[in-house]
Amino acid sequence: MKFTTTDNYRYRAGIGNVPKSWINCNMDYKGSIWEYFHKNIKHWDYDTCDDETHDFVFEDGKAFRLEYSYWSEWHHDDDEENGLKDEVFIEEISIDDANVPDKKIGRDWL
Repeated sequence: MKFTTTDNYRYRAGIGNVPKSWINCNMDYKGSIWEYFHKNIKHWDYDTCDDETHDFVFEDGKAFRLEYSYWSEWHHDDDEENGLKDEVFIEEISIDDANVPDKKIGRDWL
């Protein structure tokens, strides 16, 4: 199954942001999102905190939104409770609401 994401583009001088090719994955929707999340989005830096939103559009027209928040906690007496914390939510959204560089189904860029 192929998909694209919010950050799936590159900058080209004189043109601006150009969508990259669709990403290939042999999993279902959420499996593809989780794999992409762990490879490209998840933060491991204990000195940062933030929240991010990433949209995913699949070649069949389904769209999903991943909301990710991460922060550090160091105030617990038990070291097991200290460290980097995060929350991830995935929900299906309308393809019209998805923030991706190009939503045309079947398109690809060289």
